[in-house]
Amino acid sequence: MNIIGGIIFTRMNSTRLPGKALKMIDGITLLQRVIDASKKIKNINHLCIATSLSHEDDKIEAFANDLGIDVFRGSEEDVIDRALQASKKFGYKYFARICGDRPFINSKIYDELLSSHKTSDADITTNIFPRSVPFGLSAEIINVKSLDSVNDLIINNSDKEHITKFFYDNHNNFKINLVNHKNIFLKNISTRLVLDNEDDLRKIGWIIEKHKEQKIHLSSKSIIDIANKWELNFSTNINNN
Repeated sequence: MNIIGGIIFTRMNSTRLPGKALKMIDGITLLQRVIDASKKIKNINHLCIATSLSHEDDKIEAFANDLGIDVFRGSEEDVIDRALQASKKFGYKYFARICGDRPFINSKIYDELLSSHKTSDADITTNIFPRSVPFGLSAEIINVKSLDSVNDLIINNSDKEHITKFFYDNHNNFKINLVNHKNIFLKNISTRLVLDNEDDLRKIGWIIEKHKEQKIHLSSKSIIDIANKWELNFSTNINNN
């Protein structure tokens, strides 16, 4: 149990955007974008995908197999158990929680949190307690032993769906290590860079298209700047209707 892992949590069954894991964004699937960004995280030893046992997620396993990415399949609703079983299978001491609905993951943010976690002796290391980054750039590092102990305490099933919710709701009982990025993202904390619905899919495609038109490299700063322009244009269009 000494491996530092990265777990990409993803599945095909999404109420607001079914099959979003394999939705194409400028010719590349969402999952491929998440995998490519995750591979750039230097401070992990192993990367895997944790998906469900649902037959719909056979496509995710096949996609990962084609790329040579290890897959663990477990409970669809009990995400904590899925995380624990994946961690035990691959021997993780702690892992980076990587959400599969985030096409603009910043690997440097994860590496900063991983470095801090290594010397903190914390149960979790986070940049969202309180939030100091836009939605879609959040990162969490979770100790497997701590998560295992929390699993034994949880009574409410809804807490099983969100890996770190119990830690935050009972923060006085845990050591939570905050890496604060407000000095970088203060004015943009409310910006959304998450793929949750069709509007998000259009926005993300538009952001990438604008980068191509302007011939600029994708970076968190440029992505946020262009995302904010989308929000401004969208609001203007609504007001004009």
